[in-house]
Amino acid sequence: MTYNISIHKACSSYTGLDTFSSRFVRLQNIEEFNRVDGMCKDKKNMAGIWKAALLPIRTDSEFVWQDLLFPTLINGVIKTHKASSVTLILIAVIWDILTLAVRLVTLLPRMYVNNRSTPSEHPLIPFLRGKGLDPLVTDGEVSIRVYKEERPQGSILQEGKQYMLNLSNREVPFVQSSTGFSSVSLV
Repeated sequence: MTYNISIHKACSSYTGLDTFSSRFVRLQNIEEFNRVDGMCKDKKNMAGIWKAALLPIRTDSEFVWQDLLFPTLINGVIKTHKASSVTLILIAVIWDILTLAVRLVTLLPRMYVNNRSTPSEHPLIPFLRGKGLDPLVTDGEVSIRVYKEERPQGSILQEGKQYMLNLSNREVPFVQSSTGFSSVSLV
């Protein structure tokens, strides 16, 4: 059995797994596999629905309006659920309107804090750089498959998890997700 990571650089959060760069890394043993899986699951400093409801997370000019006015609708419903439910959209809009006053009050202090500090680096970045991956692959939104692979006679069995992570900014709201997968290929 081998343990692997497959890293795909995504073009944007709207295009999902459309990639322009892919890398493959073979892990040494099950301990390293578990360590990488744990780093992918690490949600330290990740913004979620509660934090985004009270603070405009990203205060740069590109994202300040969507994080200030409708963070739950844009980041929580449209990006993650593809706006599949009218009820979910209505709940998100009502929630965003009810919490808008708090975000307006916290906007200037948040801008000050964001301009004076740099986000902490995702723990996976130093590991991937140690494996020889270039900074272009370890920056921004990436899709990471952490999987076990067996090659019984005549087939390839893969089982693991796939994560969507933003490795450049730990406080991008609602980006981290994971799905399990299992596949069989005939050789």
